[in-house]
Amino acid sequence: MAPSLSEGPLMTDSPRFSDAPQRLEELTAVLAQMGAVVLSAETIDSTIELVTTLAAETIPATTGAGVTLVDAHGKRSMAASDPLVERADALQYQFDPGPV
Repeated sequence: MAPSLSEGPLMTDSPRFSDAPQRLEELTAVLAQMGAVVLSAETIDSTIELVTTLAAETIPATTGAGVTLVDAHGKRSMAASDPLVERADALQYQFDPGPV
């Protein structure tokens, strides 16, 4: 017999959701920073670096973040917030499992 929906803890009781107001404030601050970049004279490279840094700082339990450019010249890392991310990207490019 399948468990009823009334059994067990609610999804919002999990630790993942308990800090939602704080996470929302953090996300709002990150989006405000990103919006400021759009309105400024930042270069594409510095914008990509900022986006990877903000993503790594905002996403819980992450090692880092990276941006890969895929074009007619192939795949290449444009920015990485951590050397491990750069290495993972290099392995992806070497063995060609992604990104696509």
